[in-house]
Amino acid sequence: MYILPEVMQKYADNLHLLLYHKKDNQRLDKDLFIGTKTKIQLKEVSKEARAEFFKAVRTYYSKAVGYMIDKFPYSDEVLKHAEVANVAKRDSVTFDSLEFFVQRFNVLKPVDIDKLHAEFLSYQCTQLTPTEVSIDEVWHNLGKEFPVLAKVMKGILTIFHSNSDCERLFSFVTKTKTKFRASMSQATLANLVMHKQQVRATKNVCYAQTHSNDLLKKCKSVTYISLKKKNESCILLIIK
Repeated sequence: MYILPEVMQKYADNLHLLLYHKKDNQRLDKDLFIGTKTKIQLKEVSKEARAEFFKAVRTYYSKAVGYMIDKFPYSDEVLKHAEVANVAKRDSVTFDSLEFFVQRFNVLKPVDIDKLHAEFLSYQCTQLTPTEVSIDEVWHNLGKEFPVLAKVMKGILTIFHSNSDCERLFSFVTKTKTKFRASMSQATLANLVMHKQQVRATKNVCYAQTHSNDLLKKCKSVTYISLKKKNESCILLIIK
């Protein structure tokens, strides 16, 4: 939006180190991105007003970038090394990134490091056919040829890159166990959550699922028995 292209290229690998607030690194006023309608309206104001406007634009962009650098984990070691799972960049990544994950996460330590290294070197020299499938499917398919490497890569892909999955889970729980279902047990809630995760993993939707008549009969039977027991308990309580 406002930084010179040559400056962006210079700091391509470390954009968070770019001196974004220095005017020498910024585009000229006429090249700043402000939108076509805004440019047309600026023609109707004075030169002083335009200068003040562009000064405000630079301040806005600089504060936005400053906030991102302050809040976003650009220097996070896990995110930096996670690029090793990107098949498109397998020529530029090194085995150090894989070793980082194996040493960092105990669940990956049982792998044979030498075999992992050998498979990684072979993988870097293998011609791969570009596909449109997701990265997890790519590594599932590569697991036939590189079993140890694929195991570690799939482990890397399971690491949460944000709290979005946790937030989705919290949202699902609050929508499922409402005040109208306050008596729902933790076991039932956990089973519903697991079922939803399984449905999502198969790229289906809950409302499109079909169930056998046998399962539906069993569900009705269980519901009837449960309600009957509750009614009997209520009657006994009233009698007492």
